[in-house]
Amino acid sequence: MSDEKETPETPVSDPLEASSTMADLPVDEEREVLENKLAQLNEVAEALKDENLRLRADMQNMRRRQQQELEKFRLYATEDLVVKLLPVLDNFERAIQSAEAGASVEALLDGVKAVDRQLRAALEGVRLSRIGTEGTPFDPEHHEALAAEVNDEVPADTVLHVLEPGYKIADKVVRPAKVRVSKRS
Repeated sequence: MSDEKETPETPVSDPLEASSTMADLPVDEEREVLENKLAQLNEVAEALKDENLRLRADMQNMRRRQQQELEKFRLYATEDLVVKLLPVLDNFERAIQSAEAGASVEALLDGVKAVDRQLRAALEGVRLSRIGTEGTPFDPEHHEALAAEVNDEVPADTVLHVLEPGYKIADKVVRPAKVRVSKRS
């Protein structure tokens, strides 16, 4: 079943054709023919106006639904990541409980390292990768130079030290690496 209402297809003859045949008609009949044609055209115009209003309402409803779906998508887009991070959160809570219960420093360090590996694996699962390795050429797309240091042993604009690693998801940089770069004396 279609919601579309068909436009009435009333035959509207060519006005020039009508005027040549109407010349032979008496004035009253000519007027009646023209009034009938006008009534038909008004019906078509009303039908088109109604269809236009319906289409506009449909378009507004479609835009509203699309906006609602987009908001819902944004709300739940991070759900997969959150599900992957919940075990990491659980293990952090266990590490804190172990520390409060008097666990040894070595046991705590081992636990924290395990949680670190688990966190990195979860983030790699969403294609997060680390940016910024020492010895690579400075790239303004991936690095933010916080300091420059004279160093003639390596080429100019080489990353000497990563002060804070950067990260990207797939090919999009989400945080550039903050680095110290070399410069010539």
